[in-house]
Amino acid sequence: RSHALPGGLWNLVAMTGPIAELGEDCRRGIEIARQHGPGPTPHVRFVYEDSQGDPKVAVNGFNKLVAQDGASAVITMRSPIGMAVNPISLQKRVPILAAVGHPEFATTNRYAFQHWPSTVAEGRVLVENTIAEGRRKIAVITTEDEWTLSLSTEFLRELAARGGEVLLNETVLPSDTDHSAIFAKVKL
Repeated sequence: RSHALPGGLWNLVAMTGPIAELGEDCRRGIEIARQHGPGPTPHVRFVYEDSQGDPKVAVNGFNKLVAQDGASAVITMRSPIGMAVNPISLQKRVPILAAVGHPEFATTNRYAFQHWPSTVAEGRVLVENTIAEGRRKIAVITTEDEWTLSLSTEFLRELAARGGEVLLNETVLPSDTDHSAIFAKVKL
């Protein structure tokens, strides 16, 4: 493409919004890798686009990185963002490298590269560790988010397969901070 940069690393991370702190951690990690990588990268530009932690904003940001900034691949994070840009990545044939735990992230897009354990694998390990600690009766409280709901589903599936018992299974909104009513329901 004539508008493509000679070299670049295009990043779609939350720099503002409710998960800005996580986005800043990602940005710092990318910068540390840049400084301590295999050698100087003066010919590579590092371009950041703010997803605001919002899938709709992320779709616009992904399209901008590709159309205006000439991105040949985009790095991103979190399941809601990765799943929102995934079909566009496939359509435009632009790889996305993502810290996304959703189990279906990389299954339908040959340009999607998942850098996070799948929720199936993570759920299995969590159950193995829980049972190894002698815990078979479990209360599960899940924040309503694509990744956490998927992880909770896999955890509960594996727990049932291993004979565990679910005492409580509740979901909460990310904005909820008082869970005392839910905790009161749990009788150990």
